[in-house]
Amino acid sequence: MHIYPGLNYYVHQSHPDRNPVQTFWHPNITKTYLQTVKQYEDDILFNLASHIHRGKILAPVSQEVPNMNLRLLVSPSISPVYFNNPAFSRLWLEEDDDLGKLQLDSFKYVYFNLLGYLMFGSNHFREIDLQSTLGMDLSSADSIRGWY
Repeated sequence: MHIYPGLNYYVHQSHPDRNPVQTFWHPNITKTYLQTVKQYEDDILFNLASHIHRGKILAPVSQEVPNMNLRLLVSPSISPVYFNNPAFSRLWLEEDDDLGKLQLDSFKYVYFNLLGYLMFGSNHFREIDLQSTLGMDLSSADSIRGWY
């Protein structure tokens, strides 16, 4: 999905005259989505999203849909329009022979050092392995929540 359900904290930065927090989705659509994810969570590895131009890992909690195991991996943007370094996500899956399912093997952000390129002509990318760098299991909502 491009725009994920949840709160948009960035609106206040670009429009300080507006409410400091707004939701991306209408509440009834969010509730329906979360109920559907809960119903099929054993078959869903994770949800992929973008839109905010920053990388982010989320495991939202909902009062309306308790005990949800939703893992939301938000990819950074290739566009530097919001003064971010251009970036993309790399995702590796592997088959778990015991379960007969795909499992998340690795999720990495790859950033291009735009300032270094513009000032010095250097062509440098930096790769961040989120599971090893942050020490969390991206297959577990509890592990993600424990990191925050």
